Amino acid sequence: MSRPLGFFSYATVNDVHANGRLSELREVLEAEVRDHGVSDFHLFQDKSDIRGGDDWKQLIQEKLYASTVLIPLVTPTFLSAPGADGR
Repeated sequence: MSRPLGFFSYATVNDVHANGRLSELREVLEAEVRDHGVSDFHLFQDKSDIRGGDDWKQLIQEKLYASTVLIPLVTPTFLSAPGADGR
């Protein structure tokens, strides 16, 4: 069985304005799942998983399609982001 993977989707500006609390939430969620016996669970987050020089669009698409769990944090900022309306 492949490694469980989740995708943590949010508006980056919300994490900035919340002083990193959304990133902390991702870390807490990962820890909770690990505490319940899934030792290698990881939630993909752009901030922690994309490195300089990565093809970020392709990486996001690959990780999103490989994910077994999607955690969207829906805020007005998230909904007003480019592409949020499906275009």
